[in-house]
Amino acid sequence: MLILVSYGIRFQQVTNLKQMKQASTTAVPFMLICSLNKGNNMRLKVFANNKGMGLLEVMISMIILAIGVLGLAPMVVVSIEGNVSSRDRSAVTLLIKQKINSYEGNAVLLGNMACITQSPEYVVAMNSKYCLMTTVQNIICDSTLPEDIYRIEVTATWVDHQNINQSTSFSTLILP
Repeated sequence: MLILVSYGIRFQQVTNLKQMKQASTTAVPFMLICSLNKGNNMRLKVFANNKGMGLLEVMISMIILAIGVLGLAPMVVVSIEGNVSSRDRSAVTLLIKQKINSYEGNAVLLGNMACITQSPEYVVAMNSKYCLMTTVQNIICDSTLPEDIYRIEVTATWVDHQNINQSTSFSTLILP
């Protein structure tokens, strides 16, 4: 099927090539559709008065576009929530790392601690409040530890942006 599109103000049905040439030589632009029927005779139709896209087509395409855009909205919300959760976990990891690093190489501080769970330490970072609990253990508390090795465990708790309690814990072994 061959379709030629243009604009015009007439409708004309063409059944042979001679009529098609006459229709195409007129001053009026046209839309031409060619098709073959059962006897392989070419049947041509020339449509005129084609003025482009109507208001109804534009409205339907706008509705389809709006539905597609509305389908993307939940993905944006999930992405933002994931970023906030990731930010909180990154902040907690940094705070715990700083806490553990404060014990490394500090033999005086570790020598005074045998089996201690320190009181909670509250830290505000990135507009959130975090509670850090530190536990220091050595061979006196845990017989599975080798001598002169300390286990430091830091647990952080916080309330996220959805008012859900979150917690994470890190543990490491250090030699003073």
